[in-house]
Amino acid sequence: MRLPSMRALALTGAVAMFCGLAGCGAAESKQDTESSAVQSIDVMVEKLTKKSYDCKRWQRTDSVEGAAASGTCDGKDQIMWFESAEAVKTQIGKLDESGTSYVYGDNWIVANTKTPTFVRNALSGTAVAAKR
Repeated sequence: MRLPSMRALALTGAVAMFCGLAGCGAAESKQDTESSAVQSIDVMVEKLTKKSYDCKRWQRTDSVEGAAASGTCDGKDQIMWFESAEAVKTQIGKLDESGTSYVYGDNWIVANTKTPTFVRNALSGTAVAAKR
């Protein structure tokens, strides 16, 4: 029986170490991503305005059914904060049915914004164009 050479053993060890560091294997693990959840509607509006979102006339209205809190910056956009992901999904269904563009995260939605890419980047969300 032939024994493996030192070179072969070293190569095998290097590959094993690389796979351990790189995560080789049958199942891929997902990389952690920044959560898009916010603690409250006030924190959400603060994050947006710190990034220069046009919200000089913030008005909390609490008029969106199913949202824990809601309001508007310009009378057209709708900023909504929810207590559960299920409530977000329910509201997304309503927005899709009505053909409204929106940006959403784990527990929030901003609908009818003029700057969806800005909101998406500021809050780590996902932008959805209106379905016509």
